[in-house]
Amino acid sequence: MLQLAQSDGFINGDEVAIDGTYIEALASRQRIVNQATLAKRIQVLEQVISGATDNAQGTGKPNAKSKWMAQTDTGKAEQLDRYQRSRQEIEKRLKKNRERKPSTQLDESKIFVGTSDPAVPISRNKLAVFGPLWPTQFVTHVQSNLILAVCVFTIPSDSNTIGSMIDLARSNGAINIRTAYADSGYSSLSDIRSCHERSIRLVAPVGENSFTEQKKQAKITVSGKQPKTTKDAFVFDYDKLRCTCPNGITMDATKDGKRTLLNGDVLQCYRINFTPEICKGCPLIARCKDGEKSTRAVKLIEGEEMLVAHKKAMTPNVLSNCRTIRAQTAEKAFGDGKERVGLRKLGGRTPARTNAITILHGLRHERQKALSTTPNQQKAD
Repeated sequence: MLQLAQSDGFINGDEVAIDGTYIEALASRQRIVNQATLAKRIQVLEQVISGATDNAQGTGKPNAKSKWMAQTDTGKAEQLDRYQRSRQEIEKRLKKNRERKPSTQLDESKIFVGTSDPAVPISRNKLAVFGPLWPTQFVTHVQSNLILAVCVFTIPSDSNTIGSMIDLARSNGAINIRTAYADSGYSSLSDIRSCHERSIRLVAPVGENSFTEQKKQAKITVSGKQPKTTKDAFVFDYDKLRCTCPNGITMDATKDGKRTLLNGDVLQCYRINFTPEICKGCPLIARCKDGEKSTRAVKLIEGEEMLVAHKKAMTPNVLSNCRTIRAQTAEKAFGDGKERVGLRKLGGRTPARTNAITILHGLRHERQKALSTTPNQQKAD
């Protein structure tokens, strides 16, 4: 359909807008469990099915069944199968959590899986409701508002997905994408690297949103302390791996392990330590460190210069234009689906079925746009 639209003159230009939203899954919020609860329920189900006990508590009382357990023998067997698949899924999530930096790891008791559909990520939507939600992403053509690609992911984040979304849009054969507009969820180092590898100009804010400054001011108000000197105040020589502090002291970086990105790339990390001996007598020490005897550590990662260059290029005018384009294209595309065709909940289980549903929505959207827009109108726009 996209190729037909292009041949008829509906698609002109090489700019797209990428955005994502959470869509409610066909799964119950009441069936979300952590690993400990899941292990206990599997053990109880196996005992009940084998005839070792008649109830969830193992007391031998046939009327003491738990509410979570299926009532029939067939239901128990199906439930056990789902629970076993849920155990495999939660083990994967726990493994990924252990691979993260210690400072960013979650408490394992706070990592959940939904036993209704184990593949569904567990997250919070924009209304702060915690439950099983499908992260769904759209690539929308800026000039025509046609959806070039749509995909349902099994990871609860937009980070490191822009490359696969661009590849999907390009594989549909519609246009050769040159510019992509997105929000801060798509501006991680891995996303910027992905766009650079594909010769894509990424327009997206870095690490900040409308609440960032409010949070900073609130923290200052509560603590009563002035904010410390940020990393942005240091000057870096990325070729020689050196760092100069705001007081003019230059230090060389040392290797500090490696970091594995979500796409599997392994990058070298570096660390620059400004020790108490180096900072002795510095007039800026009160704003830079916790105390005279503490060490200020500044960290770098391989390829960070790409992130810095991207952030410098994101001027207020550029980001203002980016927000306007996204509001008129990508956000409008999934907003239309939620408000007009009931896409607030995906009525299918497994990633394959939910992907099929969202693709059908994309086709409906494109057909509607094609019927309401002529090639002459498109060129006039």
